[in-house]
This record gives sequence, C-alpha cells and structure tokens, in this order.
Amino acid sequence: MAANMIQIDYLLDNISPCDLLILHDGIDSRTFHSNGNHLLTEILFPLPNKQLDIGEASPFTFPAIDVTKSRSAMCRTAIILINFFTSLSSKWRKQRRQNEWMEFANEGHFYFRPDPDSKNEYFVVRDRNIFTVVVGHREKVGGLSLFMDLERFSKEVYNLGIAYISREGSLEHFCVKGQDGEDIHEGNLNCVDKMGNLITTFINLSAPPKYWYFIVEDFDLQKANFTMDIKLVNDINVLNPFNRSLPYTVEHLAQAVFRKANATLVGLQITKRARIGLYDIKEYHWDYTTVNLRFAGFEFLTCYAESYLSFRFYVDPFQPDLWVGLGICLFLIIAIVWMYVHFAEVGNVSFSPWLFVLSTLLEEAHHVPSKINKLIIFRYIFGLWSLMSVILTNCYNGLMISNLNSPLNSVIPETFADLLCDGGTIHSSSYYNSTDFLVNLREKLKIDLISTYYQGILNYGNVYNTSFVDLQNQHDSTNCYKLLSSPVKFPGEQVIDFMFLRYLTDLFDHLLHEHLNSKGPESVPLLEWPHLALMLQLLNPRHAHFPKEIDYSTKNLTVTDLQQKIETEIVDCSRKAVFIAKSEHLQFEFDFLEWSYYGTEFHKGEEILNPLPEGIVFESEGLSKVPKYYKGLIETGIYARIEKEVESVAMANRDEAITLIKDDRFSLGLDAGIVTLFMLCGFVLAGSTLCFWFECRSKMVRCG
Repeated sequence: MAANMIQIDYLLDNISPCDLLILHDGIDSRTFHSNGNHLLTEILFPLPNKQLDIGEASPFTFPAIDVTKSRSAMCRTAIILINFFTSLSSKWRKQRRQNEWMEFANEGHFYFRPDPDSKNEYFVVRDRNIFTVVVGHREKVGGLSLFMDLERFSKEVYNLGIAYISREGSLEHFCVKGQDGEDIHEGNLNCVDKMGNLITTFINLSAPPKYWYFIVEDFDLQKANFTMDIKLVNDINVLNPFNRSLPYTVEHLAQAVFRKANATLVGLQITKRARIGLYDIKEYHWDYTTVNLRFAGFEFLTCYAESYLSFRFYVDPFQPDLWVGLGICLFLIIAIVWMYVHFAEVGNVSFSPWLFVLSTLLEEAHHVPSKINKLIIFRYIFGLWSLMSVILTNCYNGLMISNLNSPLNSVIPETFADLLCDGGTIHSSSYYNSTDFLVNLREKLKIDLISTYYQGILNYGNVYNTSFVDLQNQHDSTNCYKLLSSPVKFPGEQVIDFMFLRYLTDLFDHLLHEHLNSKGPESVPLLEWPHLALMLQLLNPRHAHFPKEIDYSTKNLTVTDLQQKIETEIVDCSRKAVFIAKSEHLQFEFDFLEWSYYGTEFHKGEEILNPLPEGIVFESEGLSKVPKYYKGLIETGIYARIEKEVESVAMANRDEAITLIKDDRFSLGLDAGIVTLFMLCGFVLAGSTLCFWFECRSKMVRCG
C-alpha cells in the first residue's frame, strides 16, 4: 500500500441519502475507489469572479453551480482529506485563505442571481444540513483546535466529525463534536469504534446545544430596555400567564420552551453558541431557521376629523333605486288622473293632480272638487297612494331626522398621502414624466429646507444640539398634520429618538449615500422613484415631528415623559396630529386610548407603510427542538394569545396622561346637520323676498 493510501470505503458506502463532496490537496486517487456502490463524487467549483488560493502555487478560478440549474439535496456530506492529517510524515503546507476555502465548500457551493441580467450580483445559497468529516491520525487531528485559532482551519464548520485512522489507513474511531462551544477535546467528542450509516451516526452522537443566547439585531424590534430578562427565563417557578396579579411576560413563555428542551438561556454572547433572536427575517430566511410572527410596518391613528357641510342626508334615507321607483310611480299617478280629468266627461272642474300628490307627501290637506272626489278611479288611485305616502313619509322623516341630529360629515385620513400638506394628492409614476413638473415638484418639496432640517436632527442625535427645535417652530404649520411617533432611547445614545422620524432620516441618509458623487439631495431621481416624493414630504419641517413644550436640552428627559406628552396631544381632537408606530405597538396604543378615553372616537389608517416580515431566527440550533417548540406555540395561536394577555396587563398598569371631562348631557347646536334647515329657510326667504321685489316693481311700472 502506498504511503499516501488511506481507506475511506466505510465513509463512501454509508452516506445515503446525502450528496458527497470531497475536499483534498493531492490525495492518491486510489483513496476514492470503493468496491461498493456509492454516489458520484462532486467536484468543488468556487464562485464566479472569486479567486481562492489553494496552495502556494497559483489561484484557481472556476464557475460555481447555479442552484436554478441543478437539484438541491436533502443533505450533503463533505469529506476533508488533507495530507498533513492523513500522513504522519507530512508537514503543514501553508495554504493561503484555506479557512475561507473550506467555508465556501461547506456553505457556498450553490448560488443564484436575483437579476438574471446582472452578471456580478449573486446570492450564496447555504446548505443547512451539512455533515463534515475530517480524516486523519489522532496525533495530527488532535491539533485541530489550534489550527482553528490560527485561522488555518474554518471555525464555521458546525456538524463536525473526525474519522481517526490507524497507521495502516483503516478506521480506528469515529467521533462527533458536541454542538456547544468551539474547542475540540476529549470531553467534547462522542465516539464509536464502528459505524453504520454516516448520517444516522452523526444524529445519534450529536448532542443538541444546551446553552443559547438571545439577540435582537434590529432596534425597531427591541423593547425599551433592549434586553431579555434571563432570570425570568431560567426561573424555577412556573407562572400562570392568566393570573394578572403576577408579572407574566414573554420571557416566561421562553421559560416553558427552554425547560422542555432541557436548555438554558444565557446573556453572554459566545461564538458557536446557539442563538435565538428577533429579526426582520426577509434577509435571513434562506440561511437560518425562521418562524414568521407577523408582517409589520408603520401605521397611524388619530381622533382628528375635518368636518364639512353637506345636504346629502336629505336624499340618503332612500336608495337610488327607491327614488327612481318613487318618481315613476308619481309620474304615472299624475298622468293617469290628469288625462282622465281632461278627456273624460267630468265637466269644467279646476283640479291639479300634482299639487294633490305634493300635499300628501308634505302631509298637508288639499281641496278636491266633489265631482272628482266621487270618481271611482280617483278613490282607487289616490286611496292607495295616500296609504303608501304615509308609510314613505314616516320612514323618510325618521331616517332624515336621525341624520339631521347627527354631527356633520367629516374627512378622516386613511393613507399617508392624506397626511400631506398639499391636499394629499398622490399621483402614479406616469405623472412624473416631465422635467418641468420635476422642477415644480422640487420647489414644492423644498429639498433644501428638508436637508437643513435633516442635518439639525442628526446634530441633535450626535452632539446634543437642539437647534432643530427652532427650525421646527419656525416652519411647522397648524394646517399640516403633526407626525408623532413612538419615543425610544437606543443603547449608548444620550438623546431620545422617535421611531418614524428615525425611519425617515435613515431613508434620507440612504439617498445621500446613493448620490455622494452628485450635487447633493437636489440630484435625487424623483422621476425614477416617485414614492420618495411622499417620503420627503413627510420629512418636511412643516410636519412637526417632536412634541412641543418640552425642554430637549435637559438630561433628565425620559421616554415616559415624552410618551405622556404625545398622548396629551393625540387625544386633543382639535389638533391635526397623528401617532405613528409599528403595527403591533399601534394596535396596543389604539386599544389603550379607546379604553382610557371612552367617548373619543379614534381612527386607524388603512395603509401599512413598508411592511416587513418579523419573526424569530434560530442559528446553530443543530438538533435542538427549540425551533419546533416555538413553531408549535405560534401556529397554534398560543404565542399570540400570551402576547395579548401581556398587553392587557400592561394596559391595566398604565395610567392615562390626562383626564378628559365629558358632559353626557346632549344639547343640539349648530355644529350638526340642523344648520342646513336654517340655510334652506334662508334660501326660501331670499327667494320670496326677490319675488316680492319683482312683483312690487312690476306693479309700480304698470301704475306709472
């Protein structure tokens, strides 16, 4: 047997149902031969336009495998054969960037292009079920941890097995590293002398991670304190979530999960420790195990409604089809009676059918000549009409009077476009197709003013400069909606920020970075991105974003202070103000305001701005059942029910910012539909006065 010849039949013949990948640096080809039937060996293809140095000689560049042109296996086995590990006499070959080479082989073997026309843009598709086996002698492989620390061997290999071979090249032991920690030592290896199926052996020897840590990457998803109470999760006392006398939180829900999985949540972040976190999962769903909780975006609520006068309620009691039927019926009645009176032998009788019909509708008496009154046709037609008119007039009066006593109709904002100062008119992208309009639009948007306001907000956050307050007070308008949002204090920052304002400034910051080489914000291509016109208008200082009558320079300013001030302004329905928050937070505020300020009618907008999937992301979970337990809680509705209960407790423990005194006595005033009666009466008086003037004038002319 050649000095470089080792036996891996026990691996090649027992990898079903996974694909096989062999990484080597010049092992004898006879090593890959087997008497049994096994899957064909896959060949490593690095990513396109990416050079990976294999050895000291020269870089190799090959195309990777396009996942859209190949199948995706349930799992993949990677066997690593390096001369230093498989030969007792070999020395370590310095291989540049070998750790990246191994990470790529394990996690970047497939790719796809989101845009087929873009040759340089691609996303790596990571295989999650990868089982990596390092083959070598115990004397050599024992230093694997050292090579990881020296970045000669990848630390990113998660399911790692070691096949210890004898001096003759046959299998001596097969060990699997535990899924907790990085180090490879005897205490972290579970071993067997003989092995059957490689995947089954991996599963049997792998222990799920016992220690997890919680992380929240996106500040928008974090709580006020940005931490999870580890003590509550690991508490030995089990709390009833529906006992409101006890401070139950979602941490106790995590307690139930980790207790059943026999795992512990820790607060210290350690590499290669299993992680659970709240994320915007759209960037993670193809790399990690994700469980979707909700789609959340920015929504708004307000109690402000802009009233307007309308005479529509005079025709609203009847549907259009009823009005049409009533008109046809009246026409036929009047026409039949008129023709009978004029063409039948009734005699010289003065009778107007339409005046009689009109008087019955107005519930007034009308004289009917005795000759007409004795006619059988008159009694049949007008007898039925009188009965029908009583029903119609009573129905009409009841519905109309109810509307007459109700408040005036009002316009309620439903979308973010309705909040704009420009009358809320938003056009499609085809509307932005002329340079002349773009110039006018830029003048409307006042981008220079927005840019100055944006810089003032940044200075407030970075150097605690409150000059933005003067800028806001100088330009804000009572005719524009005040855009107030959730106050939050991020870790490491001294000032209190506002979530929606943060979103707008981040968007503006992104625009500036996209156009650094241009002339500034004036070069933003609004023709290409008409949606940005709406976003920029919402950042206009005419829309106040900060509650007034607060000293922002004080160091003692708290989130609670701002929250109460915002609440005070929102419940004042005479002000044009809206509260903007993420969907779940806004729903909580909506329920709290309706409960605390009974009698005040609050409205939620119908638009969700920038909706994104939010959920729980699990990383390095291995064989743990924690993701499965969380998925069960969410899909069965238990998680949502517990969140609702926690919100109810928070609502009960929260006090309203102000006390509104409402007079339950009802007094009719001119701020309701009753004012239209005075207007109609005024029109009639004006018309009669005008007619009286014309009659007097005509008599004076005749007399003169």
